[in-house]
Amino acid sequence: MEKPVYFFADVHLGNADSETEKERTAKLFRFLDHLYDHAGAVYIMGDLFDFWYNYTYVMPRQHFRLICRLEQLAKVVPTAFFAGNHDFWAGQFLAEETPIVFYPDEAIVTHFGQRIYLHHGDGILKRDRGYRFLKRVLRNPINIKLFRLLHPDLAFRIAKKTSHTSRFYTTSKQQILDDQDYYEFAAERIGEGCRAVIMGHRHKPEITPILDGWYINTGDWIHQFTYATLSPAGFSLHTFEG
Repeated sequence: MEKPVYFFADVHLGNADSETEKERTAKLFRFLDHLYDHAGAVYIMGDLFDFWYNYTYVMPRQHFRLICRLEQLAKVVPTAFFAGNHDFWAGQFLAEETPIVFYPDEAIVTHFGQRIYLHHGDGILKRDRGYRFLKRVLRNPINIKLFRLLHPDLAFRIAKKTSHTSRFYTTSKQQILDDQDYYEFAAERIGEGCRAVIMGHRHKPEITPILDGWYINTGDWIHQFTYATLSPAGFSLHTFEG
């Protein structure tokens, strides 16, 4: 029997105090051990890290053990990473240094005969023009090179402050705006032939029928520890209790 496909997002490692970070990392490692034995494929749907930047000779030391674990997983289980709004620079590093496949934006994949549209979920809101502009600024090659001129210790201190601002911005928007933009976006993709649209970003676990398909949000690994799966029986949402 084929193993199920797993989807999870929004771990935001690096955003908490050291004790909380230690507990969440340990739980994530137990989840990765579970995936090693039970997953047929794994999709990390963005914001695994609260911040990441690719320097030529250095990397964030607090994430070293996680990178090693992800490399071990990807050698056994096909694993993909989608750029999030907090860690879009991490994908290039993972693709170059590990067997992980990197998707900078969207992708359509097929498992168990089901076409699935995958995206982190940022920039979907129609009225969120400010964020879409910010996304272009942050991913601009010139700005990326300028940021590299900062010493890594200073750069990561600045990034930690701005990541809290980004999280507040997106969260406050989500409190004001309803789900309709996401459902309409999912309906368009399903109307184009996809069976499901799977995203993270909103930290709101749900599986909602749309037309003859599904809109699925994987939730987060800050408070909820949720993930989605696809098996021959269909799509489902779970909470990791390990």
